[in-house]
Amino acid sequence: MHKIYDEINWWEHQNSAIEKLIAYITDFKSGKTDKYSLITIPTGTGKTGIIAGISRLYEGIDSTLIIAPRVALRDQLYRNIQSAFFSQFGVEGEQLPKNVINAEFKIPTKKQFQASPITLVTTIQKLVYLEREEPDKFKTLTESISMVLFDEGHYEPAKRWSQIIKQFDCPTAIFTATPYRNDLKSFKISPEHSFIMTMDEAIEKHIVRNIEIENFPQRNKDIDFINDLTNFFEEHNDNETRVLVRCNNAHEIARLGQLLVERGYSAVGIHENFSKSDVPWLHKAVPNPNITDATFWIHQFKLLEGIDDPRFRIAAIYGRLGNARSIIQQIGRVIRNPQLQEGQTAWILDWGNRITHVWDAFRKYDAQLKEKGEK
Repeated sequence: MHKIYDEINWWEHQNSAIEKLIAYITDFKSGKTDKYSLITIPTGTGKTGIIAGISRLYEGIDSTLIIAPRVALRDQLYRNIQSAFFSQFGVEGEQLPKNVINAEFKIPTKKQFQASPITLVTTIQKLVYLEREEPDKFKTLTESISMVLFDEGHYEPAKRWSQIIKQFDCPTAIFTATPYRNDLKSFKISPEHSFIMTMDEAIEKHIVRNIEIENFPQRNKDIDFINDLTNFFEEHNDNETRVLVRCNNAHEIARLGQLLVERGYSAVGIHENFSKSDVPWLHKAVPNPNITDATFWIHQFKLLEGIDDPRFRIAAIYGRLGNARSIIQQIGRVIRNPQLQEGQTAWILDWGNRITHVWDAFRKYDAQLKEKGEK
């Protein structure tokens, strides 16, 4: 590992996962395996740090391709791997080896890959486009990349992109917080080269908060929902608490946000259908939570992932989420506990939906993971 590795305050499980990846890379190169590594740890337990460490600091590989399922996640990965993850430990981007490039703006040439190792961050869609429309650039990638890291690998069980990934004849690791159902069936996973941390383990070690679900009667009027929500918030607000509110559509987001604003709360409404208007708190894209001072963040799909702010401690589910994974992802947004504080709680507020049932089923699944491990 590069000497900077020792300057990072890694969590124990991050070290263990990186060691597992190094052993996997060694065995892949020696021909002992041609399968993929699976790294699965709950949301909020430092998956991005593992990706940053292995891609930029491990000297046993050259150029790395990091793949995200969507543009927003790609850009977040790019920022974290380029500098944000390391800067929290006093390490600046220019001190780090392996330049980081966003593939949206540039695909390196073969000569550039040969001159110096590169960490390239891209999306599934970009790779599909390159294979179809710019095969020479795609060939440069398949010939130059030493390792593929696929983030949120549960996301798309599509055969087309999985076939594209298989064209990279190099070690490949799939990262996911929710290896649920049969999403990884199309990949050849090597159990002995995989690392799993369960939600139970993360809670026991205070890496994430404990979760409590509060059930409310189903409401047919927005005002009744807002009364329930604000009353609960006032009882549990610690002056920094932020709230995620999940709705059914853009109209509902605007209505609920307006009710909150009228009561004197700060709110942000986010939906693809919003455009520039006279309502400053409505946004088409997710604003930066570090510079946007709002307590209630209201959305339909935009905040199921990609928000890493530990001030979010309450998730209110007003609209029905489509599947179990979406519910688990939404819960994952409010459980971060970066200071490993004991006694931390995240609250999930449920109005007549199936959150408790889904969460109980997930914990049973989690227990199976703990019992059977990588198998």
